[in-house]
Amino acid sequence: MINLFLKEKSLQSYPQRGAATLVMTVILLVLNTLLIIFAANFGVMQEKTIANQLKNSQAMAAADAGLEFGINYLKQNASTILANPVNGYIQSFSNSSTSNVSLANNSKYTIVYANPIANNYNLIHITSTGVSDDGTATRVVSQSVQFGSMLVNAPDNPLITKGTLSLGGSSKIINMESNSTIISGSTIEINGSAETVLSSGTSSTSSVKGSDVQENVSSIQSMSQNDFFATYFGVSSNTIQSNIAHYYTNNVNTNYNNLLNGLTGTSIWIEQTAGTAELNGTTTVGSADNPVILIVNGDLKLTGSVTIYGFVYVMGTTTTDILGNVTINGSMATADNLEISGSTEIVYSSSVLQNLQNQLSLSYYAKVPGTWKDF
Repeated sequence: MINLFLKEKSLQSYPQRGAATLVMTVILLVLNTLLIIFAANFGVMQEKTIANQLKNSQAMAAADAGLEFGINYLKQNASTILANPVNGYIQSFSNSSTSNVSLANNSKYTIVYANPIANNYNLIHITSTGVSDDGTATRVVSQSVQFGSMLVNAPDNPLITKGTLSLGGSSKIINMESNSTIISGSTIEINGSAETVLSSGTSSTSSVKGSDVQENVSSIQSMSQNDFFATYFGVSSNTIQSNIAHYYTNNVNTNYNNLLNGLTGTSIWIEQTAGTAELNGTTTVGSADNPVILIVNGDLKLTGSVTIYGFVYVMGTTTTDILGNVTINGSMATADNLEISGSTEIVYSSSVLQNLQNQLSLSYYAKVPGTWKDF
């Protein structure tokens, strides 16, 4: 009797277990369905996110490309872009080179020029809007550029050296406009009949150094090569190099007489990776009214009858030799050691340097640090 009762009780529990199993199965099926739906939606969302990022990156790249083009385009077409201002502000400028310009991937950019300050056409704000190929993403970048001379800060004395200076022969460093002739971050030797000359007459000789000569100047000595360059040009050497009118590069001893003789009102960069850059004949570079900027990165030797009007800057950590009958009218700065002898004369001329700074051919639009924005 007891066994029969237990058997009936056991039979009654089977439907309950079956129902519980069915419920659990349904729950698991629902959960699996939800997981599948979630995974599908997540995958779609990820695809959309990746697509949006791609389009956004595409638009940003187009905006950046437009900004770089816009700066170069301004350099070449400033007179047209800045023409016909109204109430001190330049007007909208648009053509096929600046508006809805298509790139290789079918993204586009549009450039807008504006001057933030009325009647100031040297500071220009450039805005570039980039659009993705399908038009769904837009990015905006902007940058201010300043128009000015390559030579931002003109020296106020004839000769500045970061390294040592040896002045010999009958050479002269002349400044008839102030009481400073040589500033050096290292030692200065004056030998032979070499001298410095002021409006009052001879100042420094081999026997005495006057107050016009300053050596071991700590502020110059501690400067990096880049900082020394920026002292005069205001920007990096790469920026100046990219805007140079005449660029030469050689890795062997090279005489630049024929290349430089007669050049006026321009900028010159000699990249002497090895060997020596030489001017060793009868050569005139620049003029009083149309001087030049001459930058040499490497060894430099000036001999013979060489006359240069403008600003000469020598980079690097080598030695520059100036021999013979060489005359530099304007100023010279070297980041390396300098040896001068023969009948060399370096004559300070503020008028030559001013003419240099006022020349349009030696001016360009440079990016203003801290003005780039992507919003």
